[in-house]
This record gives sequence, C-alpha cells and structure tokens, in this order.
Amino acid sequence: MDQSKTNSLSTITDSEELAVLEFLSKEKNAAIALSIGDFLDTLRSDLNNQFWLAAYNKLKLYLEENRLPWIVELTEDKNVDKSLVGLHLQPTFDQSILLFPFMEQQFVGDSYRIFHGLMWNVEADPVAQSLEELDILRKELEPLGFSHSPRFHVWQWLPWHPRRKDFLIQFAQDRDNLLNEMIGVWKRLLVTYGPQLENANARLRELQATPGKGRKIPIKSA
Repeated sequence: MDQSKTNSLSTITDSEELAVLEFLSKEKNAAIALSIGDFLDTLRSDLNNQFWLAAYNKLKLYLEENRLPWIVELTEDKNVDKSLVGLHLQPTFDQSILLFPFMEQQFVGDSYRIFHGLMWNVEADPVAQSLEELDILRKELEPLGFSHSPRFHVWQWLPWHPRRKDFLIQFAQDRDNLLNEMIGVWKRLLVTYGPQLENANARLRELQATPGKGRKIPIKSA
C-alpha cells in the first residue's frame, strides 16, 4: 500500500469525520456505506500486515545487532489466507524441547489484542514443567503481570489493539516510536530476563536425549 495513503489516516478533521459519518448513516446511502465498509475491512487487514512486517524487520535487526541466539519468524493465521498475526522466535541452536518467545494478536471480545510471553514448542509433560529453573523464571515474571498456563509458560496482554483506529493512526503517524516500544517488550524477555530464560532452556536441553518428552506443536495461530 502507498505510504501516502496510510499517512492520510491522520489528516482528516473532526468536523469532516462527523460529516462523513452523518452522510453514511442515512438509509439512502446504505449501498455506498457498505462498499466503504468492505474497503475499510481490507484497509485494516493491509495495515495489520504492514505492522507485523515492520515489526519483523525491526526485531530481526535488533537480534542481529545484539547477537542474540534467536531467529524471528512471522506467524500466520491458519484460517485466513495471507493474514499475519504475530512473531515468534526460533533458536539458532538445536533443541527439541524449549521455551520460545512470541508476540501475537488474538480476538478478544469485540477486537484483536496483542499478547506475548514464552511458549512451549512441544506439549511438555509434568516433569519438564516442574523443573526448578522454569519455576524461578515464572515466579520472577509473575509480579510484572504475567500469567501461566500449560501451553504458555508465561503470557501477558499488551495495551495494543492492532485493528483499532487509534493504533492504526499511531502506526501511520508515529511508526518509529511504536516499533521502539515493541522492541522494549522483546528486550525485557531476551535481555533483562535473558539469563533466566537461558538457564531454563539449558535445563530442558538435558531432557532432549530422553524420548517421549513431548509432541511437536505447530507454530500457527489457533
């Protein structure tokens, strides 16, 4: 999409917006209102994909510059063609059972919201989940608002709703600051709590030679 079109999202005045909404609310204008609605659905989807592509490039550069042992990959919606819904990291080292960082959008209530955390790459058994190093990592992150579940060792909602008007305007108007905020979220897991994550995965690596410790989970949105 042309960058000038995304920048125009922030140029309309309040009075102009009200006039357009009043025009579209009239019954005689229903056909054009529905056509515009279809266009806006496509626009939101395109901007959503643009955000995740920009986030991918920003995080890829950050990982390379800081020589972190992870490779970023895009997460796609398995139910919608050409729809990006997040990012996840794959290790540069060989390991069959581990925790990996992720960031993804989920539909909650009436809109999408982004969450992130550490996810299992397999359906880990109770032995793996109860390791002391993993318990330490979870307990250190819980005071920061992280929750725990069998599939997500820790996860947390973020304040971003990637298809809402305010988020899309911020992405169009102040992209660099938004992406820098996003990098700050990744930095917390990869750097601030990087040693604890490394210790947890090192302990899990010891289980790698033991058969039957988990079943592979595909990295795609539910």
